[in-house]
Amino acid sequence: MSDFVRKATESQLFWWKDRWWAEEEYTRLYPHMGITLAQVDANVNRVAQVFNEEWGKKGGLASIHGFLLMKGTMALEFLYGLGEDLNHVAEAEGLESIIGRVRNPREFERALFELQVGAILRRKGHSITFDPLLPNGRRADILAEKDAVKVFFELKKLRRSQTDRAVDWFVRELSFLISQLTGPGGRLENCHYQIRLGPELLMCLGNGDDMDKAVIAGTINALKAEIDERVNAGEVSFEIQNVGVFSFDPNKGIVDSTLSHPRGGASPELKRIIHSYLKDAYSQLHPGRPGIIMIQTLKES
Repeated sequence: MSDFVRKATESQLFWWKDRWWAEEEYTRLYPHMGITLAQVDANVNRVAQVFNEEWGKKGGLASIHGFLLMKGTMALEFLYGLGEDLNHVAEAEGLESIIGRVRNPREFERALFELQVGAILRRKGHSITFDPLLPNGRRADILAEKDAVKVFFELKKLRRSQTDRAVDWFVRELSFLISQLTGPGGRLENCHYQIRLGPELLMCLGNGDDMDKAVIAGTINALKAEIDERVNAGEVSFEIQNVGVFSFDPNKGIVDSTLSHPRGGASPELKRIIHSYLKDAYSQLHPGRPGIIMIQTLKES
């Protein structure tokens, strides 16, 4: 990762000032949503107190700005919901810790999950403590108290495996290579194609960003040379060992161009989840109180 920090522009520092949600295309929706413009303003202003000018100047342009600078109904839902959650947990003990981590791009998504769960519990009448201290010196994520009953929560947010991320990275690089071949001026311009990558890829990837980057770069360079050689020899359908099967159709008998790739099975993924997320989770719950482990699964893209 580069240490270079891009400075935020004036409009990015003060992302809330244009009040795009006050335009008629949005305000006409509010009666149907059961909310008012004043409520939207109040919730967005609460978000702006967290992601304020000082935060923007200190951290520069961050990935979180992607959420803050969006416009539209999805952006409105995000900003309104975040402001609502922040208001619900305003009196929670340990809120400063959550705010600090929500402001950190590397911890944003996990901290947001904790904030959302805390807000749900608060709306149900529980008093909330974030990052409560445990007898073993560690900390749970949330302590919820209601009617003299204390329940500790340990929250886990699933992340994609290194192998899945590497495979997608490889597919993007390969797609770019194929687009050069089948795009304007390419040797197979306007050809449709079907590419099926083999499971051997899974054996070569998933060893860390640096290793995966080197493997992918080397493989793509080798593929470019071999595909060029095969295509120049007049081959339009061929298999490349340890990579997959490539079919190009100048006559467009292949209706849709596709690039399919393997995924790991359910068993390795389950082992990864248990090892990475559950193996030590019990130590972050109170030994003498009820405890709940919650896992937020990945959204389907």
